[in-house]
Amino acid sequence: MMMKRFLTVLMVSACTIVAHAQYQAGDTFVYPRIGFSIANLTNNNIYYSLDNQRVESKAKAGLAVGVEVERFVSNPLSLSVGLMYANQGCKFPDFGIDDKENKTFWNVEGQKTTLHYLQLPVLANLYVADGLALKAGVAFGYLLKANQYGTENEGVIEDDGLYTIKTSNDLSGNMNDFYRKFDFSIPIGVSYEYMGIVLDLRYHLGLTRVTKIVDNCKTSALTFTLGYQFEL
Repeated sequence: MMMKRFLTVLMVSACTIVAHAQYQAGDTFVYPRIGFSIANLTNNNIYYSLDNQRVESKAKAGLAVGVEVERFVSNPLSLSVGLMYANQGCKFPDFGIDDKENKTFWNVEGQKTTLHYLQLPVLANLYVADGLALKAGVAFGYLLKANQYGTENEGVIEDDGLYTIKTSNDLSGNMNDFYRKFDFSIPIGVSYEYMGIVLDLRYHLGLTRVTKIVDNCKTSALTFTLGYQFEL
């Protein structure tokens, strides 16, 4: 769904072509960037009962910050390389089991996985109008740290229907051993520059398996950044 919506944005951008930007071969720019990513992990479910009740992971927001260098090889084509930090991962809805017969309950609240990546994006940028560029390329990610957060509760259901927690367990911890160190994705996107300010929107399609224990679990992330253009 995220991918379909993003492709629609690209198609609309491509249909608004009015004139090529005024860049020349050899022009070089540097862009500090800061923004956020909305990321999820595909095919990532938690099964929590004997009859295979499950919850699916949802997208979570995180920081995205870094710098890119862009050099024009012609008008309107340029190549860029960057170094970006991206806070990705996923989160889960609260889930649990109510045993009304025995008046007990068990649940998990606030569970999420945070993956801290250092990414090296390499892109080709095609300027289809003044300041408007369509872009695609590859991105190499290195996992700096993986963390899990959440709280597990057990308790009783009172006669008046209230839930009283008796024990609570912190699920937070280091998850480095469960995730692969390297991630490879294809970013496609669109950017717009006006008076040196650059808005950049990219969708990262993950191609490699992220975890060591779940098959076909890959990154899916939409990243929005705001940058400033400095000419070198």
